[in-house]
Amino acid sequence: MGKSKDVANTTDKPEALKVTKKNKSDFWDFSGFKGEEASLSLVQLGIKVASSLNPDDHEGTMVNYMGMMIELKPKDGFEGMLINNMVATFQQAMHFFQLANVPENRGSTKIQSSIMNIAIKLMRVYNQQLETLDKHRNKGRQRMTVEHVHVHEGGQAIVGEVHQGEGVSNEK
Repeated sequence: MGKSKDVANTTDKPEALKVTKKNKSDFWDFSGFKGEEASLSLVQLGIKVASSLNPDDHEGTMVNYMGMMIELKPKDGFEGMLINNMVATFQQAMHFFQLANVPENRGSTKIQSSIMNIAIKLMRVYNQQLETLDKHRNKGRQRMTVEHVHVHEGGQAIVGEVHQGEGVSNEK
């Protein structure tokens, strides 16, 4: 079974997954975990899932997976796991979009429709994951930026930041 089986075994790691003093911080970059075992476990699971989509190009799959993880920069273990799921969900959705367009499926509206529905459901899950990541990173705070304000004659406006619940009380 070649290289894809190697990823599942921590004792037989592919060269890119061997942790050295030089690359130890790289594992933090794409896993969010500080511990070597947790980082390696997360990366191995992600690559295992990604490799199932393209077993013939294990090295390319590994590089693409790691690139996506690094680009999204998980800041902690929670983000690492969430982003790992996001990458897997996105890759699966793209796989189904591609599958819907293979020549064998183009003639059957029923098959194409069924495959597209799966892809669309996966993209909805991906969007929910993205919202969860955004809420986690912003600690649940929402921010609104007002770019244009029109104040007409006799009107009043506040210039500056306004924080809800920080006003002066009129109670006596």
